Amino acid sequence: MTSERTSRRIEQIAGLIMITGGIAGFLAVPYMVNTWSMAIPGISSASLTPTFFPRAAMIGMALAGLGITLSVRQRDDVLPVVIMSREEWKRILIACGSVVVYAILLWGIGFIFSSALFIVAVATTAGYRKPKVIIPTAILLPIITSLVFQWGLKIRLPAGSFM
Repeated sequence: MTSERTSRRIEQIAGLIMITGGIAGFLAVPYMVNTWSMAIPGISSASLTPTFFPRAAMIGMALAGLGITLSVRQRDDVLPVVIMSREEWKRILIACGSVVVYAILLWGIGFIFSSALFIVAVATTAGYRKPKVIIPTAILLPIITSLVFQWGLKIRLPAGSFM
């Protein structure tokens, strides 16, 4: 199989995985998210349910997967994934593993601490080596994000079960 055919096959599989994941996620969201509705002052008397944003993201993922799947034949170039080195694969797998660890830590130590650790891990895995930028970003970004969600949107992010 040529690298161009391999590339197309990988794209088709990725697109189908995104479509399937988007549909499954859309259906699973109500079972994963259960909290109060969020009223938006000044907009309307209607409220957004907590499932709105996750479901919108799942729809977006499914549509992106559909776009990838339908446009595979229009591309002639080879995906970088077909010609990646072992070191590049290692970086990708560490980043994916970091997402899994982040999801686990999110419920254990909460949004702020797990997000700070995640930012440091991904930045260093990606090769960014400026601690004067990474550390303040890892500290401030989760705190600011948490405040925006808590005070602005009235949505509580996970505080962690050990906190």
